[in-house]
Amino acid sequence: NPFNPVTNVEYTLSQAGNVEIVVYDIMGRQVDAIYNDFKSNGTHSIVWDASTKSSGIYYIQIKSNNSIKTEKVVLMK
Repeated sequence: NPFNPVTNVEYTLSQAGNVEIVVYDIMGRQVDAIYNDFKSNGTHSIVWDASTKSSGIYYIQIKSNNSIKTEKVVLMK
């Protein structure tokens, strides 16, 4: 899943609720906050523009309704 410098993050919610999407670097430091607001149930997508970030491995974490999902992505410039 290498990308440069924009990637699309898709996720599905079984029930409406607050959604927080954050990005961490390989050291576990938060490097970006993509979204933090209410979303209805269903499938959604959001774009992460990493043009100001360095090449490397990042983790995109989606938190919603007591559920956490993390996906590894690779930024290659």
